[in-house]
Order: sequence, then C-alpha cells, then structure tokens
Amino acid sequence: MKKIIILIEMVIITSVLLSLNIISEGETSVGFFVFWDGTDTPTGWTCVSCATTDPFYNRFIIANDTYGNSGGIENVQNHTITKDTIGTSTQNVSASTDSEGISTSDDTHTMTTFSANFTNNQSFPRYRSLRVIRYNNGIPKNLSTGMIIMWNSTTAPSNYAIYTDMNDFFIHANNTANQTGGQDNHTHVIYDTKFNGVDVTTKRATGAATVNLSSTTHIHTFGNVTSNLSDNIPNFVTIVLIKSLQDNNPFPIGGIFMFNVTPTDTRFDVISNASNFKNNYLKANLSFNTTGGSASHFHLNFSGETSVSDVNVTAPTSSPTTQLSRDNHTHRFNANVSSTNNNPRYINVILAMYNSTNAAPTHNNPTFNPSPPVITTNLTCLNQSTSDLNKDDLLFNIYNWEFNDSGGKTVSLANFSLPFDTNTTNLINNITNYADYSKNATVGEKGTTPQNANNVPLWVSPTDTRFDCYRGSCYFFDRGGSGIKTGPNHMQTIRLQQTLLSDINFTISVWINTTKTAVGSTAATILDIYENDCYGIIRLEAQGNVSFYAHNVSAFQSITSKTALNDSKWHNIVVTKTSCGSGGSGSCGADQMAFNISMWLDGVFVNSKYIGITRSTCANCNGPTIGGLCTTGLTDNRTFNGTIDEFIYIPKFVPAEAIIAQYYNAGSIQPNVTSSQLLLNNQNVSCCVTPTDTINDGDRKCVSELVGDVPYFTSIQTNQTTIRKGQWINFSAILNDGTSLTGGVSIFSINQTGNWVNASFVSAQGGTSGQISNVTNITANRGTTVEWRFHANDSSNDWNQTPLQSFIVANTPPIHNNPTYNPSSPLTNSNLTCLNQSTSDYDSDRLYNIYNWEFDDSGGATRSLAIFNLPFNTNTSSLLSNITNYGNYSVNATVGETSASVQNVNNVPLWTNGTISGIGSGYLGAGYWFNKSSGRLKVIRLSQNDVSKLNFTISLWINATNSTITSRTDDDAQQIFSDNCVELRLEEGGYGIFLVDNITNYQEANSTVRLSDSKWHHILVQKTSCGNAACGGGSPIYNISIWVDGVQRDSKQIGPTNTNCDTCNGPTIGAYCYGNNGGGTFVNRTFNGTIDEFIYIPKFVPAEAIIAQYYNAGSIQPNVTSSGLLKNNQNVTCCVIPSDLSDDGDRKCVSALVSEPDNPPYFTLNQTNQSTIRKGQWINFSEVLTDGTSLTNGGYIFSINQTGNWVNSSFTLISSGTNVTIYNVTNITANRGTRVEWRFYANDSSNNWNQSILHYFTVSNTAPGNTTLLTPANASSITNRQPNFTWQAVTDFDTNDNVIYNLYVSKFVDFSSLDIVAYNISNASYISTTELGIGGGSQKYFWKIETYDNTSFGENSSTFEFTITSEVSISLNVSFVSFGTLNPGDRKNTTTSDPESLVVQNDGNTYINVNISALDSLWDAVGLGTIYFQYAAGNYTGETPAFNWSGSTTTFTNVPTSNTTFIDYLNYTNATDLARIHLLIRVPNDEPSGNKSSTLVIGAQLGE
Repeated sequence: MKKIIILIEMVIITSVLLSLNIISEGETSVGFFVFWDGTDTPTGWTCVSCATTDPFYNRFIIANDTYGNSGGIENVQNHTITKDTIGTSTQNVSASTDSEGISTSDDTHTMTTFSANFTNNQSFPRYRSLRVIRYNNGIPKNLSTGMIIMWNSTTAPSNYAIYTDMNDFFIHANNTANQTGGQDNHTHVIYDTKFNGVDVTTKRATGAATVNLSSTTHIHTFGNVTSNLSDNIPNFVTIVLIKSLQDNNPFPIGGIFMFNVTPTDTRFDVISNASNFKNNYLKANLSFNTTGGSASHFHLNFSGETSVSDVNVTAPTSSPTTQLSRDNHTHRFNANVSSTNNNPRYINVILAMYNSTNAAPTHNNPTFNPSPPVITTNLTCLNQSTSDLNKDDLLFNIYNWEFNDSGGKTVSLANFSLPFDTNTTNLINNITNYADYSKNATVGEKGTTPQNANNVPLWVSPTDTRFDCYRGSCYFFDRGGSGIKTGPNHMQTIRLQQTLLSDINFTISVWINTTKTAVGSTAATILDIYENDCYGIIRLEAQGNVSFYAHNVSAFQSITSKTALNDSKWHNIVVTKTSCGSGGSGSCGADQMAFNISMWLDGVFVNSKYIGITRSTCANCNGPTIGGLCTTGLTDNRTFNGTIDEFIYIPKFVPAEAIIAQYYNAGSIQPNVTSSQLLLNNQNVSCCVTPTDTINDGDRKCVSELVGDVPYFTSIQTNQTTIRKGQWINFSAILNDGTSLTGGVSIFSINQTGNWVNASFVSAQGGTSGQISNVTNITANRGTTVEWRFHANDSSNDWNQTPLQSFIVANTPPIHNNPTYNPSSPLTNSNLTCLNQSTSDYDSDRLYNIYNWEFDDSGGATRSLAIFNLPFNTNTSSLLSNITNYGNYSVNATVGETSASVQNVNNVPLWTNGTISGIGSGYLGAGYWFNKSSGRLKVIRLSQNDVSKLNFTISLWINATNSTITSRTDDDAQQIFSDNCVELRLEEGGYGIFLVDNITNYQEANSTVRLSDSKWHHILVQKTSCGNAACGGGSPIYNISIWVDGVQRDSKQIGPTNTNCDTCNGPTIGAYCYGNNGGGTFVNRTFNGTIDEFIYIPKFVPAEAIIAQYYNAGSIQPNVTSSGLLKNNQNVTCCVIPSDLSDDGDRKCVSALVSEPDNPPYFTLNQTNQSTIRKGQWINFSEVLTDGTSLTNGGYIFSINQTGNWVNSSFTLISSGTNVTIYNVTNITANRGTRVEWRFYANDSSNNWNQSILHYFTVSNTAPGNTTLLTPANASSITNRQPNFTWQAVTDFDTNDNVIYNLYVSKFVDFSSLDIVAYNISNASYISTTELGIGGGSQKYFWKIETYDNTSFGENSSTFEFTITSEVSISLNVSFVSFGTLNPGDRKNTTTSDPESLVVQNDGNTYINVNISALDSLWDAVGLGTIYFQYAAGNYTGETPAFNWSGSTTTFTNVPTSNTTFIDYLNYTNATDLARIHLLIRVPNDEPSGNKSSTLVIGAQLGE
C-alpha cells in the first residue's frame, strides 16, 4: 500500500510540473507568493498554507537564497541540567546509651548521581498568522484587492495601504488569518531534583577496636525553583507590509515578493541573499531592514542545599555488637543549565524586489509562407521569435495586412484594427489603431458634449478573472446592474475618429460576448455608423438576436439572426454593405447605384437583403461609436452590456469568406489571407506584426513581397443551391489568365467518400477567359461534407487551383404512392383503414407516415376532422416559427409566445427526436420536451380562440418526468393544455386533472392513475353538450370526460359552462395560456416532460373512434370507426404525408363515397355481472342484439381471449324476435393483471353477420385465504418466552403470487397494543426475537396471522390465546468445596480459583434472586455470623453482566444462619445465566485440629 501511495504522489508531482512547464514555455516553474487575510482564496490562486500537507502550513518564514529546506523545532523548549559540584557531608556517628560507649570518627561521603527536570515552555515568538497564496500561472500582471505584500518604505505607494495589523509580529503562515500567539521571553520551573548514592569509608574507634561500618545507599532531594527570565526571539529582519486597495493593481516599485526559484524576470532583484536578510525570520514592523534576535538562549546556573537524609549505620556482625545512632545530614551543590535553539518551524523562501516597469516584447521580422506569394495559395504570415524579458507575460501578436492600391501606394486593408490589447481607460484617450496610426479610436465621448469618466468602458486584462476576453484583452461595457461601474447610468462608448464611413462599401468584423441577463427591454448597441446616409447600426435585440440596420431612401432595412447571442459565449459577427457591381451576396437588379447588406454569424452566412438606393440626408454623428448610439446623450440606456474584442473595419467590400478566414480564426497565431479573394497578380502585399504583452507593444516589423502571375478563377458555383444524394450537379467556374490560356487544361476534383477523385483533363478553349465545368452524380449520404475544386494551367504551364469549395449533402424527403382504402368502398358499418403505399427514403432514414382524415360537411365542403393535427415530426425550434399543422395548414401552431411584448428564445420548448443525451424521442417519431426547472415558460401557442365555448375532443401523448408534485396549488400544477376556462394539467401525486369552468367554479375529471412516471400515456378529454351524449337534462348542460391509455377514468356532468373567461389569445400546449415569458406569475406551471401527437377536434366524436385511431397510432395504419365517423353518402378522404423527421414528402390522398350496407344486426348494452373480475369467478357476459328485420333462425357466438388465443363458444340459435339479450357464462382462468378481451359475433335472418366492438377488462387480484394457527396451541401454557409460532401455509389463487404473513401478538384480545409485530414473513413459522413478559408469574397473550400477496390482504386468522408461566430453577456446578489443610491463623478464599468457587446457574425462564444460609458452623471455636466464614457474589468470566451488581452482595459477608438474598436479578438467558459464589475462611487461632465441614443452602425466588 505504501508503494502505491508513493507512486501516486510521484505521478501527481510529475503532472503538475508538466503543466507548469507548458505555461512557462519550458522554464523551471515559477512559484509567486503573496499574503492573504481573507477566507476565500482568489480565483487563479491556490492557498499553500491551508492544508496540513501544504509547504507553508504552520510555519514561520525565513529569507534565504534557496527555497524549501524547512526545519526548526516544535512549540516546546527543552533544556538539560548537569551536576557541577556536590559538597561532602561530615556527621558524627555515636553509640546509643545502652552500648559500650564506643566513640566513632565522622562518616564522610559525597553523592554519586544527580538528576533534575525542567518544565517545557513555549518556543514560538510573538506571532500573527496570514495565509500564503500562490499564483497558478507563473507571475501575475497585477494584484487584486486585499492581497498583502512586503514593502521597503514606511510610506505606502498609491492604491496601497500600510497593513498595521501585523505590526511587531512575526509572520506565521496558517489556514486562518489573524490568529495570534507566542511570547518573546519565558521562565521554567526546575523540579524533581534528586541526589543518589554514598561513598564507603572506614571508621576507626577512638578506644578499643576498629569498627568497619557498612555502606548505605540513600537519596537527597531539592525543592522546585523558577529559572530566570530569558528571551526566545530568533534572528529576524523587519519588513513593512502593504495591502492592495483595488483590483488590477500594478506592482509598486520597491514591492517585495516571495518566490520558490530565483526569478529570471529582470524586473525582480533577489534581496534574500544579502547578509541582513539571509537566514533571518520575517517580522512585520513600521520600519524596514532592522535586524535582531538570537539563534539560541540560556538560563542562569543554580545552587543550594539538599534536604536532610537519615541513614541507619550499623557495625558488621563480625564486630563487637554495637548499636549506632542514625546519621542525619545534608549536602551543598552547584548545577549547570544548557542553552537551546530559538528557531521555530520554518520554510525558506526567496525574496525579490520589484525594480522597474514592464519591458516590451521583442521579435524578428515575420516571413511569408509560401514565399514569394502566389494567388493560387493561401498566404500565411509567420511571426518570428516573439519573446519577453518578463518571462511570465502573456504574449499576443497583432497582424495587419497592407496591399498596393491602384496608384501603387501601400494601403492597410483595414481602416481600423482594434484588438484592444493595450490598457486605455482614461477619458478621451486614444486606443491604438494598428491599421492606421493616424486614425484615432477614443474611449468615452469627445467633442462639445459633456465629458464624463462614467462614459469610459472597462478595459479587461487577460488576468482579470471576472471576464474572459476572446483573445488578449478587451473592453467591458456596463449597461447597469453589474456593479462594475457605479454612479448614474451613463452610455459607455468608443468613438472612431473617422467620418462618412457609411457612404462607401464596407466590411466589419467584431467579436462580442454578452451574458444571459445582459439584454433588457431595449436593444443594446454594438456599433453605430449613423452618418450622412444613415448607415448603419449593429445591435443586440431585446431577445438576444443580433440585427444589422441600414437606411434606404424611405426607412430602415434590417437583417436579424435567428440565433440568440445572449449566452455568455463569444460570437463573431461579420457584416457587409455592398454596392451593385462590387460583388457580394444578393442580387441588386438593374440599378447599379443600389446596395445589398449581408451578415455572417460565427462563420456561417445568415442572410442578405437588397435595400435599394441609400438615403443621403441624416444627422452627422461626429464619428461612429462602439458600444452605444453615436447621436444620443451620455445617459442613454442602449449601451451594449458585455465585452467586445477584435474590432475590424475595412472601407470597401471584401468577400466575407476572406474576412472569416482571417479574423474568425484570429485565435490562431497565424491568420491566413485567402489568395483568390485578396491577392492580385503583380500586387505587393505586406504583413506587419506588432507583439504585445497587454502592457507594452514591441516594435512593428513587416514583410513585403510581390504576388506571382498565375491563372485565377471567378464565378465558382453549382447549378443547385440545395444538393441532395442522387442529383446530377453542374460544377463550374470562369478561368482567367493575364496572358493566354491556349494549350492549358483544367481538371475537376471531388471528394465524396474521404478520397479525392479527379476527372479527365479538359483542354482550354484559348483566349484569356473561359468557362470550365463538370457534371457529377452525388453519391454521398445526407450530412456528408463534399469538397471540390478545379485545377488549371495556362500557356506558360503556370498552375493554379480554386479555393477549396464544399457543401453539405442535404436531406432527401421520403417518397410514396397514393394511399388506398380497405375496404375500397367504405360502408357505414365497417371500419375503414387507410393504407400507405410504398413509402421509401433515399437516405434510408426511419420513416413515419402522418395521417389526416377529412369529411364532407353539410354544405359539401371537405373539412379536416381535426383543426390541429400536430405530430411534431419536423424540427421547429426558432422563436415564433410555425409548427406544421397537418389538420389545417391555414391555422398556426407557434413555438414561443406570440405577443410581441413577451417574445424570448427561452420560451421555445426543445424539439427532440431521441438524439439528445438524457432526453428521449417522441412517442411516434419526434416530440417537444418542456422543462419546468428552466425558470422560463416553454410554450406552443395555437392560433385558435375560445375552444372552451365549443364541444371538443383532444387527444395527445405525454411522457411526464418522474417527479413529485407536492400540492394541488396552481403554481405546483404542470399545464399540458390550457385555454379560456379549460385546463388539462398534472396535479398533486402526478394525476391528470381536466378542468372546465362552469358558471360557479371549476369542475374536474380525474385520471385516477399517476401519469408523472417517465412513461408514455395516451390522454383523451372531451367536453360534450347534451344532444351529443346523454347528459340528463337539456341544453346547455355539459359533460366532461377523461380517458387514459384507452380506458375511461372519469366522467362528470358540470352544468352550463362559463362564457366570460379571460382572453388567452389562443390555447397553449405545455404552459398556462395567461403566462408571460419569464419569471412571471405562471412560470411554475410549465409542463415537465415530452408531449407528442396532439389532436384537437372541434366537435364531439365518440371516444372509441378516437382511441382506435390515435391510441393505436403506433401502428402505421390507424383505423376510423364507422359507427362514429362515417355517414351515408358522405365523402371521406385520407391524406398521408411521409416524414423522415427532417423533411416531409408529398401529401397524397385517397377519397371515396360512403354507402349504406344491408345492415347486419347491432349490439348495445354490453355488460358483465361483476364490476371487479377475478381469477376463478364465473362471469355472465351479455349484450342486447338488435336487427331492423328479424333475428329468427339467426344466432351468436361468444369469443374470449384469456391466454393470447381466442376461444369461441358453440353457435347459439335465436328462435325469434328483433331484440334479444344474448349471453355466455365463462370461468375466468387468466392470472391477475391479464387483459382479457371478449366480443360477440351474430347474424340475422338474412345471414348478415356483425361483431360487437372489442370489450376488455383487466383481471383483478384475488386476495389470499386465511390460515390455520398451529403453535402455541389455543389455551396452551408454555414457559418459552420467545415462542416458535407456526401456522399452515397458504397458497394464493393467483399463479406466481407469493403469500407473505404478518404476525400480531398482544396482551389484549382486541390487539389494541402490540407486544410483537412481524411483517413480511415468507415461511409459515416465526421464532420471536422479542422476549415476552410474564408479569408476577404468568401472562396471557393472544396471537393471529394476516395474509398478504403484495396487492391485497386476506382475512385474518382466528385468534389463539396462550399463557407463559414462570419457571424458577437453579443448579450448582459442584456440591462440595475443599480448602485442604490449613493452620490456625491461616486465611483462604476462592477468588484465586484455588479452590474453585461455587457457580450457580439460572435454569428457569425468569429473573431470580439467589439466597444463602448455612445449616451449621464450620468451626468448633466460633459459630456462624462471624468473619471466620464469609461469602460474596462474583461475575462468571464471559457472562457479564449476569445480575444486578449494585443490588447484590459483592464483598465478603458473614455466612448467615437464615436465608439471605445475595444475588439480585440473575438473568436466565444462556449467554448471561451464571454467577460465582465465592467463599472466604479464616482459621481461628484456638481452633482444635480435625476435619471441618459445613452445609450451605442455596435457594432462589422469582425476581420479576
């Protein structure tokens, strides 16, 4: 495991180094550190002192010439104490008074060993903590608000403040800033001082004999003492801390920064290798570069006198017997204290001082590829060796292209080339224009209008983490509300000092990025060229779409993108104004003074518009403006809201493809120029490159070369704008040459499969210009990008080729033949089926046939059955676009709101065909996905008013997201369909509710089944006036009904309906029809899921017919039920439109006249004798059979399908009559949940056969039967408190249903309180895991079993009763304890298992109390009740706690003569039913010898 961890760490370190190497272009990764006292680390920085594994975590900082090498001591001071000298003790040892009076010499000795302890104390000097953060990308351009750096002066620079909070504190890096601690000096307590040992000396008597005294080891001590005060300040150097007061704050000269490597950036001078800094800790102060402190400290030595020690001094046994007195004495001593380190935990860092401003980048002259240029090849300008002394600067190369004009003068392609890469933020300062340095672009207003700093947009540097420029730097324009700009709502602009831009052809390219919330109720100006002829405005509309406006002689003309750009992403916009004759998109007609305007978005052509002759009398703006209108005041609210970058203005028409190639791909460092569109033979072309680091520009260096003379191409085209697989396409171009094409050839080349295929050589026709062409069959599949070009040479064999041309093969709509009917002659008594014929698709797409039924009305006009037939099979996703309505092409269904005041692209639901991850397709083909959580209404609006005042039938499919709808409030509801006084919506629990307003309030029909389950469901709702269906009562009474998945779920009579509801401006699908477009009152009512196959029929139609047609729409042949929709002599038409979900094929129809047949008998009043049908029941199926003539000798057959196969009964003869009830009684054998279908077949006297409609029901669940209880038997008595309950197993009548059991046990016969309840028991037995109580000795219980098959509960079993009685029973492990042979005065007990104690075991079923007594005394000398014979209760190892310890006798107690309880509440369960009985005996001193014995009586009684 350790090896794995090490390997992972190595991999992580390697990956980080690789990442940093890439950032710093191969140089050793630069770590740039500053201090931070906030909680959230700034974006782009990483805290390196926050985690325990971080290098700065919990460390002080030392200045040094290398990084790392951390060390130092923890926050503890340790000293050692050693012995210096210990004085000699001289004491007289004299004889005691009863001795011979021998006088001895002094006992002289010293101590041999010494020890003492110091209390530990804090070593950290006084500190305050800060976070240390590291920049993630080398060295930053500037600092953000709140960043703290070191400084070399007492006065703060501009936009910085002295950080006084740290004054006179050492800097301590940690996770939490401004924590304080430490102390600059301290003392210690010296304690536990000891002296040990003694020297042996010889003692001589003054009198008779010499006495050799033995040596005695002894100890002296010394009391606690406090050391002197000593400093623990390490070596330090003072620095001043300053704090940044603003974002994008430049480094101050004299600012000091921390690095992990010696910086190679020449702006920084290393100072931490100087003697005053090297190896010194950093201490904050108001003065700079003051040193102090010490590497170590010490405390003074100490001395004293030991405590008194008394020692027995005796003579050896070989000497005359002499008893000597004690030797009581002390010693004097001196002790030494060692010094110790002052250095707390540290990390070394390199300090470098910022010395100068930014150095401009350098480079060499650029080069061309190819060189020299030719018009046949794209020309690339390559910068050379761009570098920067400031190694971590972000470098960008700015390119400008220049060409010789007709007079030979070199002219910039663009008038204005504004990459915005240099900071220009002061009012009316000029932005660098790299196209023409004489033409200014000025920030803010300039001229006679009031000038105000609020008119200056915000310049955004590449390191500003609040914004993301497209390339390098850019400008942010604040319309208000972002908090970036404060003060009044001023228009922020950049004014171009160039008039009359609009009276010429021009091309403009610009990049914009605006947020989703940036667009308000009015448009936002990107560029205004409002000059003398009223050209033109590029602006972002309120809905986020971009428009290009130009004024002709009468009014503004415009082009608007379908795509909204307010999505927080960068987008490139190219617009052109083109006079006739100068090229460009669109046709000008005969008037060559007229103009076209065109637009491209993100490299894709949007539109082109012919606008005619332009107007020439408009107010002058004093120059165009970027970001705001050029003619309005300083507080206009039409300022752009977002960032603008890479603005290019070219004062002539330039093919957009060339501009897109050059500027749309400007993210590349090598923009290309398309040769055939910008390069001319013998033309001089120049490319000038200016490197910038966004602070300073380097020198502008150029390359210039002459374009070579080769043939070139014009009018490159195909004969079809939309190209599909299988078409023969004519590819052509005009080939031109300045000299001659005679003898030249052309070759056509095409790539349809990934490989280029060349046609044969075609010889040129001669001359200097001629058409070349090739006709080729398209074999590539739909969606394939096909590339093609011509190659050609001239008389001089100079070769050229067209620019690469391409197109995407378009979809081919499906094809089919006319549909047919079955039967071909429709009858009123038979279903009519419309059969599509030979539908096929060239692209092999999956196909869907869309059917629409049409009938002659009373006036003979053919009308669609449905006003709206919306299968949603064609992608319609643009705001306000019309969905194809196959029911009535003149009535629209529109995506998004249709009210002009609330239009927004966010209101468009998502068209889905199953290709979007996480979102499925429609039910049949495609559908629309509505997202309730988006915060915007998603809506489809139908242009048909007041459906609520009519009879109507609506059919649709929904797939509602599996979500919880928690209430029935309006705001929680999800609208499926809504109109005046009518709603179909999902409410609490996901149920479908159909609401219709009557005179009083809303009435509802409920789906009764949950629909929000991520499954497809078919819904049919109807509003029906009396006369169309039985209402009971007269008009204008109405019924409302709802069917789900082909089954009627609810129907209700609601009375007259309200005709005075609010106007919805048309019904809506997917949202409430009164809602607005975002965040409004009704935004929460949006549907959540997918809707498909919407049908609205403006009249009552029998539901069975609609269900047959649309519920079975998964079939490619929906049927029409004759009895409900077909009438005699009526013309019926079926139209089929094939769809491949991209395009529709042709609409083809079949029509026929309906006729009346010789009517067979018909059926009414179908019924069964049971409403709920279960397996095993005998069911009576019946219908009333009626015939207009006679049923005599006719008959009927009953047919039923229970297994997937139809089973017919025998033919039953009808004897007579015209109206007969027919029936059949059949046993139901199908399992629960099976759909059983049935019908009758019958004929009449004329043998005309008919069949009833298909009836069906779903077999309901049969509840399981009850069971017979077994054990405990009824009225039984048991002792087991965890009984084993058993009963007879039950078999469920429904095959495959598993029966489970629920057990209930109670002291009460009504089971009002349960003692045991066990659910979901799978077997017919259950051993209780709950011990049942027995009260005061016995307890009666009742028990029963409930059966369940996961659907229904069976009847409860009978109830048994049983009684649990208590059982008190104990046993002992031994009946005899032997203590062996003892002597008088001996003592012995059983706690050491010698001998073993008695062990008592509870063999009953209840808690017991154990008592003890003795029949006779153990001893002859003493009786019972004395300390000589005692007992105590004890635990048995492995079975604790077995009894109530606190209530038991657990200390040795005298054995009593009568029963005494000593073990309280001994458990009866096997795991804890043992306890020890310990015995203790003491032999009386006067006990006579002999065998001793006593009989103990151990008893038990009920404890519960």
